[in-house]
Amino acid sequence: MKFNITLLIFFSLLFQNCKKEKIILNPKNELKKFSTVKEQVFDLDTLSFSEIKGKNGTLIYFNKSDFNIKKESKVKVILREYFSLEDLVFNNINTITDKGELLESSGVIYLSFETENKKIYPKKNKFIIVKLPKEQLKESEIFYAKTDSLSQFKWQKDKLNYSTIINKRNVGGGITVHQEYLIPSDSISYYNEKWKKENEEYQNRIAEINKMNDYASRLLSGKYQFVNFDSFIESNIKRIDLEAELIGESTEQLTFYILYKNRNSFVSIYKSIDNLSFKQIPIIENETSILVIGNKNGKLLSDLINIEINSKENIKINLKKTERTEIENILKK
Repeated sequence: MKFNITLLIFFSLLFQNCKKEKIILNPKNELKKFSTVKEQVFDLDTLSFSEIKGKNGTLIYFNKSDFNIKKESKVKVILREYFSLEDLVFNNINTITDKGELLESSGVIYLSFETENKKIYPKKNKFIIVKLPKEQLKESEIFYAKTDSLSQFKWQKDKLNYSTIINKRNVGGGITVHQEYLIPSDSISYYNEKWKKENEEYQNRIAEINKMNDYASRLLSGKYQFVNFDSFIESNIKRIDLEAELIGESTEQLTFYILYKNRNSFVSIYKSIDNLSFKQIPIIENETSILVIGNKNGKLLSDLINIEINSKENIKINLKKTERTEIENILKK
């Protein structure tokens, strides 16, 4: 009897271990192959100062004296620009903070300065100046990337957030001076009001100034690589629990992309088919859908499900063979 009990315990433990092993995630981005984002490499050699311009309009100002490197050191800059929702989704760059707050992205860049195959960063109290086209940047703050155990992006707000704004002044004699100021972003309204009072023609000149200054500046500090220019979504966000059931073709793992209509925003979640329960999913009423992606025998599968806030029913997943154009059309809606 003692022997039988020992065997029972052994097989029970073995079954539990096998079950745990079955649900271990080994996430793979099935949409990565659709990405058109290219790595841009700039060989600055031994230049002391340079303006770098990315293919999508990002301007970066490099000043060698701001780095702890020798004058004769050769410097290489690597830049990648992720400006569209397709760029973000295909590269699985989530728009959610490390505190679970939902963001809407104006764009993400990957930026790396290297010398002798080593990454270098500005000295203390020195910054990298990055300018993005105003129509691209919108009203955004800077976030730096953190990743979790599944290499999912979780963004952390930059503690130092500055912007460049221009005050245009008539100093007399037909001479107009454009003064550029780098100030904390949360103080812009104060300075605008201050200059408005100082200059009676301020309002009449705003449009002209904006035309001349097509770019908005941001300062990068710290040990960055991925930088997100985001704003917090102010819509009424509710969090709901969901249970999913797979009724179509089966696959071992799925990726769930929570999408928001007309927003550069999404959250992705990797799931094993053994665990299709979701807790506290961020939902915006009448704006939220879930794109489910899987792969079976090299075949891309998907399903699109619209989510209602008050729905208490389980969501049914019916995976079907999908082409790239179908995914692109979903992301453009």
